[in-house]
Amino acid sequence: YSGGCTEDFQQALMYLAHRYPDAPLLGLGFSVGANVLTKYLGEARDQSRISAACVLGCPWNLSANNVSLKSTLLGRLVYSQGLTRNLMMLLKRNAEGLSTGPDTRVSKVVNDTLALKNPRLDDFDRVFTSQTGGPAPLFPFDDILEYYKWASSHTALPTVEVPLLTINAADDPIVRSLPAHVDNPHVVMVVTSGGGHLGWFGKGPGLFGTSRWVTKPIIEWLEMAGERFVLEKRGAAMYIDKEGFVRVHERDDLGCKVVPGGGIVDENVQNALYEGKWQGL
Repeated sequence: YSGGCTEDFQQALMYLAHRYPDAPLLGLGFSVGANVLTKYLGEARDQSRISAACVLGCPWNLSANNVSLKSTLLGRLVYSQGLTRNLMMLLKRNAEGLSTGPDTRVSKVVNDTLALKNPRLDDFDRVFTSQTGGPAPLFPFDDILEYYKWASSHTALPTVEVPLLTINAADDPIVRSLPAHVDNPHVVMVVTSGGGHLGWFGKGPGLFGTSRWVTKPIIEWLEMAGERFVLEKRGAAMYIDKEGFVRVHERDDLGCKVVPGGGIVDENVQNALYEGKWQGL
């Protein structure tokens, strides 16, 4: 887990671009995923394999929004601890595999993280994410604020070179700090008066039915990008090495390869946080 590491995302894009060489790739990101997507676009600049994108509920400045989240009782006890419980559940479920085997940074901090009492998001990030959320030599970070500064995506907006629509809600209880101004013709920033964190609920079918109206502008934007924009094929040229990995010359540390097997990682996962009550906070 990482709020800003883009290496896994880059390798997934390499796989997709290699398998579907003629297809333009469009990106859609939510919350922390929106942060990673935006950060990638800013890092990749004119070499982005994503031709156009839309991000929703992006947390932008992680340090500023962490301070805002802790500034209210609701933020500390409901949102921050609620989000962290989900991360702790994931860590606990995979603790045995992460803490056994080679002596790694991950194995060293698993028990320390699980020992946290009623942790908030910044507690988890201080003990776990800032130490394990990316490859060396960048990780581990000495300080959580250094990690938040590195992982934040608002600084990536000026260097985005593909069409990007960003949507945030003014009443988002988690994302209170938004970029004040971005001088980039590729970026369209929208702030709705309501919507919460990834909510944007509206009247749906039936007496008590609801729907998420934000799907309409998302689809309109991506359809416009895919059908009306001139989307150039982007990204560094790829090659297949002697072991069958798809690679690029500029990054020898990145690569992907299809291996036999696969399937469902955990078919018994029952995650109430995303199946119901925590949706659309």
